[in-house]
Amino acid sequence: MKLIQCRFSSGQRVPLLVQSGNAKPLPILVPFIYVQLKLRYRAYNTAAAHLRAIQTFYTYAKSRELDIDEAILACHFEAILALLDGYALWLQSGRQADNLVARIGTSATASLPQIDPRTRDQYLRLLKQYLSWSVTRYIPRARQNSTTLANIEVAFADVADVIERRFESHIINVRPNHIRYRSLTDTQLQIVHTLIRPGAAENPFPERLQLRNWLMIELLLETGIRRGELLKLYTTDINNGSQHAYVSINDREHDPGDPRVEEPALKTHGRTVGISAQLYEVYERYIQHERRPLRDGKPMKLSYRYLFIIVAVRYRSAHCPMCSIDCF
Repeated sequence: MKLIQCRFSSGQRVPLLVQSGNAKPLPILVPFIYVQLKLRYRAYNTAAAHLRAIQTFYTYAKSRELDIDEAILACHFEAILALLDGYALWLQSGRQADNLVARIGTSATASLPQIDPRTRDQYLRLLKQYLSWSVTRYIPRARQNSTTLANIEVAFADVADVIERRFESHIINVRPNHIRYRSLTDTQLQIVHTLIRPGAAENPFPERLQLRNWLMIELLLETGIRRGELLKLYTTDINNGSQHAYVSINDREHDPGDPRVEEPALKTHGRTVGISAQLYEVYERYIQHERRPLRDGKPMKLSYRYLFIIVAVRYRSAHCPMCSIDCF
């Protein structure tokens, strides 16, 4: 079983859990229906996170000789929940063992990699949502010809309550052990501005990328846009109006012209945000003279209109000035 990305001709991306080892892998049925019905309007990364949690549980269940799809379709939720205790231990132990009693006092116990408790909680929460949805969808279908409506409602309430209680006994709700700042302090902002200034001795970026990275960070600081919105900007989205310079943020989540395998995700609607005249002037210079990398001393012609695109180059080329990892 593996998680893949399906991309339609419209540009829409959909994550899929598929059978591994087949020339033409088929989707796993119930997770496929879950994505299409429950997660249809969620961002790609959100749907993929749900499927990774589901995939992990399916992998564990397979090692215990239980097919989760078959159990859901047959409404054998008691068999699924019977795995939960072992699954929680399996996650905690780095997906190596769920019977740790025999390991107590051995050197192997201390060397097991530990999963972050917040990640573990997230896997359990997403699995809980998936099983709760499965109960809602499949219990009425399985029993509509053999029981009365009242019995169906009782059965559903019982299973839903069991799922709620079983998961709550395992979810730790760990609070972060560090202070979460909602914004940078004036001192921190000053440090950032000093470090990212092109040509600064402390600038951690290669010289050829310093102006571009400075523009990205300054635009994030001035506008507060999300990183996905930043990476979806066209060169034509930054303009100078009759009174103020501004950046237009547009919904391009499913753009067939986006060449990136991991397309940036968006969570908000389009809008217009003002920027300073000084930042606009630097952007104009960057677009006209700095955006396109050089090849044989001449600016390369790019096949996309995006302002920033990260491209990984895994080898050196006599015709390319970029090293092992570079960004356009």
